[in-house]
Formats: sequence, structure tokens, C-alpha cells
Amino acid sequence: MSSKASSISVSKMSLLKANRQKRSSLSRQLFGDLASIGDGILIVASGILAHIVYFSLFLTSGNWVLTLTGTTLGAILTVFVMRNRGLYKLSMLLDWSRSLGRVLSTWAVTFLGLIAIAFLVKSSGTYSRGWAITWFFFAAASLSISHLSYAWALRKLSTAGHLRRNIAIVGAGSVGKSFIDHASALDPHLHIVGVFDTRMEKERKDELMLPINGDIDDLIQLAQEQRVDDIIIALPHAAKARILSIAERLAVLPINVKLSPDEVGFAFLNNRMEVLGGVHTQIIHTPPISNWSRVAKALEDRILAVTFLALAWPLFALIAIAIKWDSRGPVFFKQQRHGFNHEIIKIFKFRSMTVQDDGDDIKQATKSDNRVTKVGFWLRRTSLDELPQLINVALGEMSLVGPRPHALAHNEEYAELIKHYAQRHKVKPGITGWAQINGYRGETTAPGLMEKRIQHDLFYIEHWSIWLDLKIIALTPFKGLVHPNAY
Repeated sequence: MSSKASSISVSKMSLLKANRQKRSSLSRQLFGDLASIGDGILIVASGILAHIVYFSLFLTSGNWVLTLTGTTLGAILTVFVMRNRGLYKLSMLLDWSRSLGRVLSTWAVTFLGLIAIAFLVKSSGTYSRGWAITWFFFAAASLSISHLSYAWALRKLSTAGHLRRNIAIVGAGSVGKSFIDHASALDPHLHIVGVFDTRMEKERKDELMLPINGDIDDLIQLAQEQRVDDIIIALPHAAKARILSIAERLAVLPINVKLSPDEVGFAFLNNRMEVLGGVHTQIIHTPPISNWSRVAKALEDRILAVTFLALAWPLFALIAIAIKWDSRGPVFFKQQRHGFNHEIIKIFKFRSMTVQDDGDDIKQATKSDNRVTKVGFWLRRTSLDELPQLINVALGEMSLVGPRPHALAHNEEYAELIKHYAQRHKVKPGITGWAQINGYRGETTAPGLMEKRIQHDLFYIEHWSIWLDLKIIALTPFKGLVHPNAY
């Protein structure tokens, strides 16, 4: 048993003879709600104070209806965003130095959003810019002071023991130990008052992970004599009959009784929950780009692809003439690739070779490859042979930024050799990518080189954002077009 678990466990007799004073605990949810209400009031009050100060100084009359409307809307939006960012959680309210920057950035973004809303509804001209700026700084100062006050008050309450949450554990096995290890590490205000089980040490044949302080009758007696805030049933979920029986016996207590995850649940502890058909499910995997992010990326791809195609058509014409002049064959070359979710797509390229391999047996281009034409050599060196893939992007088959699509034969080969290789198909393939601007492109003479490329692809997928896309697009002309391995 861990030292932390042993330090918070006590004997059965000491539990039942402990101080029976039931010191009340402060509801964490209540404090967070009060803090959010306080912030909303301060934002409105700051606007009112700014109105009085600003219009008194400049001896003009302001519109109180506009002031109250704007400040109320600002308060509602700011508090809503701050709640969604978790800024009213106990841990954030306690850590003023960590939360202040997020509080002020939320207020700044909300303030800019209000300006945008006023502009769109054509009411920005009715508001005084001087009053708005004064309100912004008054509210920023008020929020800074309020969150400093919240942190100070919570520390005082913590010292007095009002934030302590007394927890009783039912289950002395591995599930109970996992709960104590995880919960105690993340919340210093949790206090384990004891571990209880339906079977005592001498009756158990399985391995005990925690010392037992009593049975269910002892737990009920303890909860009636001392303050117990939560009872956690920490048993394997396969023990259905035991769990239901214990839950029924504990129903006599006016206390929260909760079911802990079992060992499988702890493996996905940080994953969020979702309700499907009234059933709570734990999400294991999600699409890396979903909902509005997918819409934003699609708009980014279509708008930029059409723009680049409109600007690049003279270059398309020159390259087409050069290809026809240099060698016989078509200007464009279509090749099968795996796209999003392993869908087979045909990508466009300028023809750069005398042959057009496609299918199950494709030889990678090598240095001084005699299949490459004279014009094709320069196209491949500058990556201009990939330019027609802007058409694939405009059609929605590819993205401007994403993992580069590999030939079907190479895809199957590397999927067997490299762990997590197939995860690169969770997004659309791209014309350029994080791997390419970091130098991982061209011929792969060893699995290790491809593994490095895949690591960069997976990093991009995990950390995707519009800003990362724009960064990669901006760096591609300098780091992604010309490369020694491009041949």
C-alpha cells in the first residue's frame, strides 16, 4: 500500500472514538456559483462607475439604458465563458497566480466580442468609446481584486478545515487503492476517514490492498456519529450483487453514495463522459478534428485552394507547355492514394517521369533516377509537381495541410512495420505538412526515417489548430518546397 494511503487510514476503534463534532463543510459548487455571481455584479458595477466618472469629467450626459444593456450582456458572456474554461473550480480559485491571466484574457476577448456585436448590429456609434475603455480597465481591476480575494478567503477556509471533504471507501481491494491514489493526488482537501468492506481480513481469500477499518454496519455508525460527506463504493463492477446490496444498505444515510470506476475505468480516467440514450458512456477515442473545427478547416481549405488556383494558373500553363515540349505523354498524372478514413482517392500531379506506376508495386524515386524527365527533375526538386493537388483540395478530397499521402503499396507495407501508422488517416491527407517543413520528405531508405515522419504527422493531428495550419503554410515556401531529398 502506498505511503499516502497508509497515512490517511486509521484503525476501527480510533474511528469510532474520534471527535464527534460535525464541522460543516463549504459546498465547492456553491462557492464557485457565488464567485461567478460576484464577478457578474462587479462587471456591471464597473460599467456604472465608469459611466459616472467618465461623463462627470467631460460634463456630458450618457445613456443609462445603453450602459446597463451593454454591461449586463458583457457580464453574462464573461461569466459564461469563464465557467466553461473551469475558472470557478476550487483549484483555479485557490491558485490566483495561475488563474489571473486566464480571467483577464477571457474578459479582454469578451470585450472585443461585444465591440464586434455592436458593430454588426450597427449600434457601435451610439456608445461612447471613452466610456467603453474606462469600463474595460475598471472591470479588469475589479476582476483582479475579486479573484485575489477569493483565493485569500479560500485559503482561510481551508486552514479552518471548512474545505475538507471526508470520504469513506467501501472496498479494500485494488479498486479502492486506485481511487485513493488518484483522488488524493489531485485533491489535497480530500480526507479518507476509513476503508470498509463486507468481508473482514480473516474472511477474505483475495489479496488485500488496504487495511480494513470495519464492515458496513461500522460505516453506517460512523456516518451517523461523524461528518462523512461522500461514501465511495470501490468494487469491481463484475461484483454486481455485492454493489447493489451495499447500495441498498447505505440508502438509510443522508449522504452522497457514489460508484468508483473499476480498473478498466481508471485507465480512461481523464476521458470525458457523454450521455447516449440516457446512458452515461466514457469516451475512449474521438475524431481529432470535429464539429466546428472541421467546418473551419474545410472553409480554410476551399477558400485558400481556390485563391491559389486563381493566382497560379499562368504557372500551370507554363509547366504544361514545358512538359509537352520535353517528353511524350499527358501533362497530368493521376495516382491512387489512401485519403481520410482509408478511402481511396486519385490525386493529381504534373507528370515528371516517363512511366506512370500505380497499384500494388511502385518503386520509390531515387537519386539520379533515369525515369525522371528533364523538366520533371526541376518540378520534383521544387515540389511543383504537387501543385495540381490544389484541385483535390478544392474538391474536398485533400487538405492544404495534413500528412502526405503515400502510394497504396507503401501504405500497406509501413502499416505493418510502424506502430500507429494507420492513425494518420484520421484526417485528410495534405499537400504540405508538419513533417515536410521539418525536413522529413522524399525517399525513405529505412523504416526509421518513415517512423520519424509518422511521429511528426501524429504530432500535427494531436495539436491541430487553424494557427498551426497557417504557420505550416507560411513556412512551406522556405522549408518545404526545395529539399535535398526531393528528387
